Amino acid sequence: MIDDEVVNKLKKFKLSETEAKVYLYLVKMGKSTAREISSNLFIPDSKIYDVLESLQRKGFVKVEEDLPKKFIPINPRICLSNVFEEIIEELKRDKDFLINFFEKYYREENVKMEIIEGFKNIKNRICEIFSKYDKFDIAIKDRRWANIIRENLKDKIVRLIVHNDLREIFSEYNPKTFNGIFHELMIISKDSILIVLPQVGRKILSCIISDERSLEYAKEYFNSIWNNISNA
Repeated sequence: MIDDEVVNKLKKFKLSETEAKVYLYLVKMGKSTAREISSNLFIPDSKIYDVLESLQRKGFVKVEEDLPKKFIPINPRICLSNVFEEIIEELKRDKDFLINFFEKYYREENVKMEIIEGFKNIKNRICEIFSKYDKFDIAIKDRRWANIIRENLKDKIVRLIVHNDLREIFSEYNPKTFNGIFHELMIISKDSILIVLPQVGRKILSCIISDERSLEYAKEYFNSIWNNISNA
């Protein structure tokens, strides 16, 4: 039901389930007394006033001082936006705290080969690699990675080999074109190689290899292509 979905989403805005149901009721029915809310939502009289008081504190409800008191919902655009900003600020503070805390203990571990699955996870690792180094050799075949790579190339020293279809996207970097690229993407950095494998079925897989011999072979492979094709 739609109401259940709305209640579940309201709970993400610091409301309990009962508070969410009361706020939803007030928005749909308009200003109401505590007794009306209680009887229609089957909330005990002993509890309804605590719920309404909490909704007032959280900025979702205001009170019309009348006999009996009537409770009025605050404009959803206003109260939801206010809570959204609070949540964002809290998350920022928590993020800064956690980063500062973990940086005392975290040490980069070298893994000789790591498998990464899924577009989002691979994208995150690509961005991480670009944040660490300034110089790269890159071979790219698949268009889906083109924008991610381009967004990360600012102020980088790069040699690019691209499939002919991607030449215009990277024209300012003077790429060389080679339509025989096997992998969807290969990024060679100072101490690792990221390779996105040709997709099979629904899985998108990438591997990061960091042993010296593999890195040496990858550089030789890249150089052999680079040196044997022209800019034309």
